Amino acid sequence: MSTSLLFEKLNFLILVAADAELPIAHSTRKLLMDNSCNNCQIYELYNENFKDVKTDKDWFMKKFGPQTVHFVISNTINFPFYKVVYFDLLIPVVSHTWVQDSVKTKRHLRTNMYSPNPFHLLRDCQVYISKSSFNKCEYILYSDLLHLLGGTLVNYISNRTTHVIVQSPQDPIIATVSKLTFGSFSSSSTNKHTEKPLREWKFVYPIWILYHFKMAKPLKGELATLCELDMQDTSEEQLFAKWEEVIGDKQTSSSQLTLHPNKTLFKNHHFAISPDLNFFTPLYWFLKGFIEDLDGKVTPLSFSDDLKSVYQAFPDIDCYIGHSANSPILEKTKSIKPEIHVGNVSWLFYMFALQKFTPVSQCKLIHQPFHAKLFTSKELTVAYTNYFGSQRFYIQRLVEILGGLSTPELTRKNTHLITKSTIGKKFKVAKKWSLDPQNAIIVTNHMWLEQCYMNNSKLNPKDSRFQNFKLDDNMGWNIGQIGMDHSSLPTPKNLSMVTYDTQSISEKPPPTNDQMDQINDNTNVLSKKDGTPISSFENSIDEKIDKLQKISGEVAVTHSGDLERSFVSRPSRASFPVVDSKKSNLQKKDSNSDISMETEVFCEGHEKREEKEFTKPITEYDAPKKQEIREQSRKKNDIDYKKEEEETELQVQLGQRTKREIKTSKKNEKEKETNECHIEVDQMTNEKQGEESTGKLISTEDVTSKKDTDKFSHLFEGLSDNDDHINDEKPAVNSKYTTPKTSQNITSGVDTPTTAQTQVFMPSSGNSRLAKTQAAKRLHTDIESLNEFQKNFKRKRIDSEEISLSQDVERSNNNKELATKAEKILARFNELPNYDLKAVCTGCFHDGFNEVDIEILNQLGIKNFDNIKETDKLNCIFAPKILRTEKFLKSLSFEPLKFALKPEFIIDLLKQIHSKKDKLSQININLFDYEINGINESIISKTKLPTKVFERANIRCINLVNDIPGGVDTIGSVLKAHGIEKINVLRSKKCTFEDIIPNDVSKQENGGIFKYVLIVTKASQVKKFTKLINDRDKNETILIVEWNWCVESIFHLNVDFTSKKNVLYQKKNN
Repeated sequence: MSTSLLFEKLNFLILVAADAELPIAHSTRKLLMDNSCNNCQIYELYNENFKDVKTDKDWFMKKFGPQTVHFVISNTINFPFYKVVYFDLLIPVVSHTWVQDSVKTKRHLRTNMYSPNPFHLLRDCQVYISKSSFNKCEYILYSDLLHLLGGTLVNYISNRTTHVIVQSPQDPIIATVSKLTFGSFSSSSTNKHTEKPLREWKFVYPIWILYHFKMAKPLKGELATLCELDMQDTSEEQLFAKWEEVIGDKQTSSSQLTLHPNKTLFKNHHFAISPDLNFFTPLYWFLKGFIEDLDGKVTPLSFSDDLKSVYQAFPDIDCYIGHSANSPILEKTKSIKPEIHVGNVSWLFYMFALQKFTPVSQCKLIHQPFHAKLFTSKELTVAYTNYFGSQRFYIQRLVEILGGLSTPELTRKNTHLITKSTIGKKFKVAKKWSLDPQNAIIVTNHMWLEQCYMNNSKLNPKDSRFQNFKLDDNMGWNIGQIGMDHSSLPTPKNLSMVTYDTQSISEKPPPTNDQMDQINDNTNVLSKKDGTPISSFENSIDEKIDKLQKISGEVAVTHSGDLERSFVSRPSRASFPVVDSKKSNLQKKDSNSDISMETEVFCEGHEKREEKEFTKPITEYDAPKKQEIREQSRKKNDIDYKKEEEETELQVQLGQRTKREIKTSKKNEKEKETNECHIEVDQMTNEKQGEESTGKLISTEDVTSKKDTDKFSHLFEGLSDNDDHINDEKPAVNSKYTTPKTSQNITSGVDTPTTAQTQVFMPSSGNSRLAKTQAAKRLHTDIESLNEFQKNFKRKRIDSEEISLSQDVERSNNNKELATKAEKILARFNELPNYDLKAVCTGCFHDGFNEVDIEILNQLGIKNFDNIKETDKLNCIFAPKILRTEKFLKSLSFEPLKFALKPEFIIDLLKQIHSKKDKLSQININLFDYEINGINESIISKTKLPTKVFERANIRCINLVNDIPGGVDTIGSVLKAHGIEKINVLRSKKCTFEDIIPNDVSKQENGGIFKYVLIVTKASQVKKFTKLINDRDKNETILIVEWNWCVESIFHLNVDFTSKKNVLYQKKNN
């Protein structure tokens, strides 16, 4: 008999490794059933022979499915499908104690704490990783390692938090935490005043995680002390020393090899490391060493690399590791090596956990380089329920890379609740809150998060796919089961998604009118790539039909008044044809044939028709005709549709441009062209009359009408382009200008006389176009021929230069509008300052400015440049503080650097300009109030000197190791900006003495101090290079430094040879 609903609707699998474990297994099963579990299986491992069984995911799902297994209970991980269960299906594996303790506490306890995996050394730790100390790439890496070690990553600090990982005592989180006091509270049950205990968090360096991962054993003694944060300011040199001592050259421990025995995991794999992985130098060493220890190869890339040369030099590179999916390095890499495996750092550690090299396409969504964020934290603040263990970490990561925040608790601040079932208090409360019109919370399933990220677009969370809360019915619908090679998950039949596949349409008959109405009524609203809703049934074919009809109708209406002959008494060229009853009947008889006919007759008798007949709305046409058009166009493939859209758009633009050109051309040129057109009309008319099967004559009035309308035929040029859209019955045209598409008449199965006013349409066999079909349907045969002639006649004058000119004019007009808006905003100030700042930004203004603000800043003499070029003569840098970025370091080489300013200067300036409260006659912003701390006047004055910092130190040639983080090209460009003339790249493993270039002392005015100057990254490199030099050139001076030595010299614009900071080896003359 059930005693509680603690395990309601949950399914358990108990694994028994030996016969002696059966009693405890049955005891646990009884406890689960007493607390309302849905299903509990006991599986005896010792009775199974797994030698000939492939225990992969499919086997597990078939064996224990189809319903989801929520928990696997086992006191060991020594069963063949542990990796499948825990890492692939994300099912938590817990010991029997978890069930007992959960029943005692009457809640689901954290599964990590009860994991039987001995590698989960941090199972009892709840860790907060400071985002102030680490960039995004570093944060991802540390959180992945924490998860592998069984720790719990938290997004906020509470009294349950055990460790806080920071890099410096200046981290703002430390000051915040020091102010936290839990104070006191009153117990509602006892009315007693109780003091909350003050939590003592451990602040540790990230080497705390790295040591546990590399050595797979607890951290104790002196090493544990080294990992704790030194609250006194620690220099970078001391920090490097801590890294070296704790995890430096230590070999992988025996316990690690026992747990992860595959030492050749990356054998025959060569990894290219993208420069967008902006790691702290020792962290890069750690990652590089991690790959090399598993028998892999590593080649770092830089933004300035010639990738084609790199991949030619290392043809065995088959893997790319990067952070951003939008990196230009990644785009070039894919174009050069399309077969390369593209993943992120998480992918490396996922393979390490599986102990098997696995292509990214078979891994999780979160293992590929990340897309740009779709949401803001205000749009996506997620709570989750009914997920356990690794599933929670997966949701946290997915929400984070989408741009949102995740919280374990549900509050009014949450925008969404993610759940896969309807049980629990959170679901009930969220459903109640969802009815609140002012602050409604959206309840949806995890498929919404996955599909948003996979499609890189904001989808509707209320779509039927995402309102399915019975995902536990199928293990294949578990979170994390959408991989990179999956387009969607299966959904229940009653929740099937209506999709549109242009390729499959050609294989299905078109729906009837009743079917269409039914489908339109039941259509789900999906989303385009830009996030705008569309009907899932409506397609580009219908949109194109309506668009072309609308364009042709607008052209007819707009220009009818300009014609010399009034079109009131005859149908417009873009209006619907008049069909007599006889021919209409013929058309009905042939409705099942492959040829559809429309007849358009112009004669004097039709002049008396009322005007309303010819002004029938363009969009109102017979359903059978629309169905015929759809049926024809369904024979085209997707590529034809895309190409046609682009061509149609360009054709319309060309037609409009021709119109403007003719209107503004000289009068005599226009008359000449018109005369030539008239001659061509006569030729075409004569040829057509000769080919007609009946001897009907065209009235003089009709011919005259054609001549009168020749000069307007360019209006239809965009709709009647000469391509392969459709094979029409057209009169032969002079081969000097055009080539007829067919030389024989097209006839239907009915013996129908063809006149000069009869036009027959037939869909092309393979690659006919929808645009042509629509244009031909609307226009008269003679106008079509004239359009074809006009297009060819005018083509030479409509070239790419004119299109470019139009863009320039459009851009110029846009600039004028922006200038006018900016002047209007600035008009309220009597005096406007001219700051004369040509600046670059780094570490700020990631979202940029709107166009009006950019123009305002330009009018105030503030111009922002994306990149640093010598020709721009830059004189300012915007940064939140002193940074080690390429732009900031190069900015100190500006000649001169006038200002180094904080971004608040721009923010306050624009705020004052746009403020409507303050009525100021002038802008009161003082530049000097926004100077970056540490860049004082003495440093600014040194940028005015005629020589650069390294020139003044007599260092003009320098040797640089090839494995320096950041890449030799980036580092080299910074050094050259500050006076280094020659940079020599050394391969540390294959270097000889001849590869090291000397600093040319003889040409230096004041006498050189050091003949050999080298920048290295490791202590082992120092030993090698000093030996090479001393063996061959024993009496010469040597200086070997870290990159930080150069950075410090650039920050102070002075080289201090007396300081030992960041100097690894120094040998001077006696």
